Amino acid sequence: MVNKIFCFSIRENDFILVNSSSFVLQYNLQDSNLRKKIENNNFVPEVSLEIDGIFLERAYGVSIKSNNNNYFFVFDIDIENPLIFGILKAHLFEYLKPLLYKIAGYLNVTNEIGQIKKLTSEEYSKSSTYINETAFAMHFVRNKLNPLKNYFEVVKDLRDPKNTASQRVKWSKIEISERENAIRSLDSILTKTNKILDSTNNPFSITVITNISIKMLIALIRTSWLTQFNSDSINYFINPNDLDKTTNYNDYGLDILLTDITANAKKYSSSKSEIHFKSNDDFFLVEFRNDIVYDKDRTKIDELKLLIQNFNSERILENKQKTHGLTTIKNFANQMGIINSIEIDKKTFILCLKFNLNNC
Repeated sequence: MVNKIFCFSIRENDFILVNSSSFVLQYNLQDSNLRKKIENNNFVPEVSLEIDGIFLERAYGVSIKSNNNNYFFVFDIDIENPLIFGILKAHLFEYLKPLLYKIAGYLNVTNEIGQIKKLTSEEYSKSSTYINETAFAMHFVRNKLNPLKNYFEVVKDLRDPKNTASQRVKWSKIEISERENAIRSLDSILTKTNKILDSTNNPFSITVITNISIKMLIALIRTSWLTQFNSDSINYFINPNDLDKTTNYNDYGLDILLTDITANAKKYSSSKSEIHFKSNDDFFLVEFRNDIVYDKDRTKIDELKLLIQNFNSERILENKQKTHGLTTIKNFANQMGIINSIEIDKKTFILCLKFNLNNC
């Protein structure tokens, strides 16, 4: 009777797919007056909906408002008997109203949890950046202190021959005492820096990698992207046979990665941001694209080129220049084994994540 159910969240004039009874890659609500129809009547008897290139001939919609959130449920109904269909059509909203309100309440809670999770990921990302910068600083300190330790050990054997016997005795006692204190201090510092630099002790280090299907990965990335942008900015260049293949990821790592990427895309683009999903035999690629506004300040262009060069050569992980959040992106992508790169195509800034396919 009911083949499929689709639930859309209504944001101004945009309809965002938030859930469905089956996986959806692309959709198109073709009625430009749909919002007005919903305002006039909660039940829309004919909905022009296209799912993955297939137009639904019998699609009927019901709108539900819950806690200031508007939802639009679309039912793909397959009923040949006109009498039964007429009865169902006339009373569909009343039959489904109690159930749909419960579903809407669940979606509200899920949305609130998602918002809390997003805020948590942002705070987690900030903390991660602080920890990484601390680790980089300790790299520097450790490298600087190692020569000093060697110096103190050498000084033990290199006494000044010009000293008198009494001076040698006096300075020898002081040197031995101070040298031993310095060595103990250096050993303590090096032990602590080695502990900090040990990834197993870093609370932000990704240690668990699991499998995820490409269609589920698309759903996660798409959900994160739609917190900042609308569905029109998503483009698909995917072989349907690749959707059930798997790749490796970490849940929290991906959260932080996407939080930083979408925040940067919103902050630094002037008018256009897009996401491209692509697949081939070996990889699943996700491209985050922003427009670039070139101004007369050549310094900014050179800084951007240097930033891209450092990102692609891994030097960004040790560079103290302003990185616009790219250090965290690089770090977590590397930890999950995701190949990452940045390029500029004319006036488009492209951040590419390349996921290895496991069962290709």
